[in-house]
Amino acid sequence: MTVMSVSVDATDGWVFDGLLQRVGTGPHGVLLADGQAWGAHVARVPAGALFMRRVTLTVALRFEAAAADAWDLRFEVAQPEFGALFTLAPDGTLTRGALCDAASVETRDGGFVVTARFIGRGQSLTVGFRQGDGDYMGEGRALAALSRFDPATAPADDWLDEVPAAEKLVLVDVGAAAGLQPAWLRHAQHVAPVLFEPNPAEARVLRAQIGRMPGGRVIEQGLAHRPGARTLHVAHWFGCTSMRRPNTDVLGQYRIAPLFETVGEVTVDCTRYDLLHAAGAVPAPDVVKLDVEGFEYEVLLGFGGLLETCLGVETEAAHYPVYQGQALLGDIVELLARFGLVLRRTEPVPGFEGDEVIVNAFFTRNRAAVAALEPARRRKFARLCAVWSLPPYPDVTP
Repeated sequence: MTVMSVSVDATDGWVFDGLLQRVGTGPHGVLLADGQAWGAHVARVPAGALFMRRVTLTVALRFEAAAADAWDLRFEVAQPEFGALFTLAPDGTLTRGALCDAASVETRDGGFVVTARFIGRGQSLTVGFRQGDGDYMGEGRALAALSRFDPATAPADDWLDEVPAAEKLVLVDVGAAAGLQPAWLRHAQHVAPVLFEPNPAEARVLRAQIGRMPGGRVIEQGLAHRPGARTLHVAHWFGCTSMRRPNTDVLGQYRIAPLFETVGEVTVDCTRYDLLHAAGAVPAPDVVKLDVEGFEYEVLLGFGGLLETCLGVETEAAHYPVYQGQALLGDIVELLARFGLVLRRTEPVPGFEGDEVIVNAFFTRNRAAVAALEPARRRKFARLCAVWSLPPYPDVTP
């Protein structure tokens, strides 16, 4: 087991960019106070070293008198996007979160020592205080003294390997600069991720994370419908960067338009996914996730016949062309229908002032195709539906 180094200051390395304040050091540790505003009274703790590891976190703190006087105030450690690991009330009441495997508390020297065990799923933790359902109006009070915050890690291979390789969902994620989505990380032991990131620096970061998952790999390659070099139009906000130029006729109607403005160009070497598969470089996909800003149709074309056995596709798609020449949602529906994939659900992408311009669209194999799946594939399909919160097909059991 590896213990992360901790200085005398138990908050060393924390990022105080929220309302939580570090207001000094007392005899019982670092004094933590809430801010004088409404919001989340937390700080961020970088936790990339905990990703896909078994973590034993030991926290020692002593509540100040003001904490006992506050209504329903609790100290909380959470994994953003995954919820609280635990909360602790001033009277010592400990509540364990859904993704915390075990938690215990003991009284020591007038304070509390909490031990929590969990799988690290994100790149940070949040630590701070909450009232009721979370956010509250702070008063600038010193609420607790923290003397220890020690995360110790050990391999999680037993957990990651509990699902045999043949039963894991092969997830091909194209446009994965931020890493796997939280919905997939909740089911990490069921997933063999294949991420595409053409930027070498970004690929190295992703590889350090995804390499901890059995079958995980990062491919430094762009995808398209034809092999060859293509121009990537780098946007003012990188999340709007695309192989296509922005369509100012549509975007000009919205305040979000400046984020799409091109600030540079980069040449990216692209190939088809089915060519990589034929060369043995990548596996056949069970699930495809696309977020390539207006170039989704072309990338899907590059999967070719592999889509005939694909269980599901999640793709960003547009009702209106925010990029020049892009295919729209209806075009993608028509393309995927040729391979037995049907649209099951859409989620609007915010930012267009109440208009539904872009959506995340979820496709799966149609009912007849699912009914014909062999049992192992049907179990994979059931897992996919759980990840995407899709209802099962009537009269089709896992």
